[in-house]
Amino acid sequence: MLWVIFHENPKLQKLLIKAAYTTIRQAMCTYLPVNIMPGAACVLHNFGRDLKKNCHVHTIVTEGGMYEGKWYRFTFFPFVKLGKIHTTINEMWRDNVLEILRVSLPRTEKNAMFLGGVQRKYPKSFILTTPVPS
Repeated sequence: MLWVIFHENPKLQKLLIKAAYTTIRQAMCTYLPVNIMPGAACVLHNFGRDLKKNCHVHTIVTEGGMYEGKWYRFTFFPFVKLGKIHTTINEMWRDNVLEILRVSLPRTEKNAMFLGGVQRKYPKSFILTTPVPS
């Protein structure tokens, strides 16, 4: 249901790609001591394998990023809260997607109830998969 909203709105699709990159950078910067600039290729797919509406983003990400001319290595996104970090990449993704909708959808009671329902249904995250490091 949620992704149908993105499927029919090119402006939201562009923001979804931006949210994917923002989430990647936000996660790396959370775990590294500097505000790095990672490299990433983000590709939007509007359909799943079964050709049903399923707007989602695939990404290829560098293993780290640059900060003031120096490369900082980052090879794995933790899916659990570590040490003093109180959020995961999954939660960052959910929050960034919901923020897109909060800002972009008309401010109506129906939309507020919808977004609240999404947040209750997915209290920790949306589905987010990455390869397991070897």
